[in-house]
Amino acid sequence: MSPLPRIAGLFGQLRVPIGFGLLRLSTEGRPSADEAISLIHSALDRGIRLLDTAESYCLDNKDFHYGERLARLAIDSIPFVRRTADDHKQKGLLLDVDGTLRTTQSGEIYPRSAEDVVLLPNRRETLQRWVDDGFMLFFLSNQSGIASGKLSQADVEAAFQRTVELLGLPVTEVTYCPHPAFPVGCFCRKPLPGLGVYLKRKYKLDFDQSVMVGDMDSDAAFARGIAKRYVDANEFFS
Repeated sequence: MSPLPRIAGLFGQLRVPIGFGLLRLSTEGRPSADEAISLIHSALDRGIRLLDTAESYCLDNKDFHYGERLARLAIDSIPFVRRTADDHKQKGLLLDVDGTLRTTQSGEIYPRSAEDVVLLPNRRETLQRWVDDGFMLFFLSNQSGIASGKLSQADVEAAFQRTVELLGLPVTEVTYCPHPAFPVGCFCRKPLPGLGVYLKRKYKLDFDQSVMVGDMDSDAAFARGIAKRYVDANEFFS
């Protein structure tokens, strides 16, 4: 039997900045185009999500809005490609869980206990091929039932452990968001990219070689947010 993975529910604040203004660019002089692009790359490498602040910052020159100019410069004029850090070489297969890997005996959307977990067809065989090809396996799941009181943390983690046992494959880490579905007040609930940023940093994942598999629009949006290839579960496991 494969060793049980680390299970990480991100109950505390995920300390990943999600906004990046142009204050530095507008208060430290006017950098060159290369300096501006380098600064944006540095922000993206740290998992920072760029926000449009073009209307918020301007210099004294009444005809010169630096935010607008930078936005045009970075987006419209210069081909912009995310860099992969030199030490990020690991391939990751990021997997949604409910509806992608498992269903339930009870007919519920998600399992209420470990005994309720049923592995969907062809999961073990397909994932084994990816493991053999050098991919690390990760689970990423929204578990708002904890916040609503429908599930306990122990129930959720027991169901994850049972899923890993049924797969019989090395899952490196199980990550989940325990926060409410509505309103979204965290960075770790998909489609927000927090879980992906967390795993990328911790395991030095190369997102150019990695893949996200899921069954919901939120999974596809999550993949787009971290510039990762997305494959629908029905296609992936067919």
